[in-house]
Amino acid sequence: MESTTRGGGNLADWWFTALDQRRFTVNRQRRTAEVVGVHVHTLETWIQLELREAPGRSFLLCLRPGDGVMDAVRAIRAMMSDPLGSC
Repeated sequence: MESTTRGGGNLADWWFTALDQRRFTVNRQRRTAEVVGVHVHTLETWIQLELREAPGRSFLLCLRPGDGVMDAVRAIRAMMSDPLGSC
């Protein structure tokens, strides 16, 4: 089953476009998120991201129905600022 957006587009493509190459500044460090993969499964959307400036380091973001771009951005910033996190 392929999930779609209200406009009829593919949900995975929508998330890819929304987050790929998005720039972040966290703890005075500039980072660029690169979407490696998006998987939509029933009610969850899983997005794997890597940072261009930190090759080999990645993290996995899980979004639920009702989560928007700003929810994803807040979660990404939180992961980037966590010194024990994967970023």
